[in-house]
Amino acid sequence: MTKANEYRTILRQLDHWDAYLLQESGLPGPRGNIELAQVVADEGDEPLFQRYITYTVEAAPVNSPYEFLVFCGIVGLGRLLAEGDTAQLPT
Repeated sequence: MTKANEYRTILRQLDHWDAYLLQESGLPGPRGNIELAQVVADEGDEPLFQRYITYTVEAAPVNSPYEFLVFCGIVGLGRLLAEGDTAQLPT
């Protein structure tokens, strides 16, 4: 099983992802957990992504686990946009 598939299996078993994502974020450190962020983007939904992008720089400072939630939200909204959900674009 690949690491991405491990993450996918774990997330599908959890009702709330935040604590797990913060724990596995890879931050602080040299880089965030890009593989996990991609799985979040694949498995998550718009309300989750919208909630994650509301974190301010004060709540999610650079190189903190909370910054990883913002990153996941941005990647997830990008997936929705790539799938044709143009509601994500400003009007």
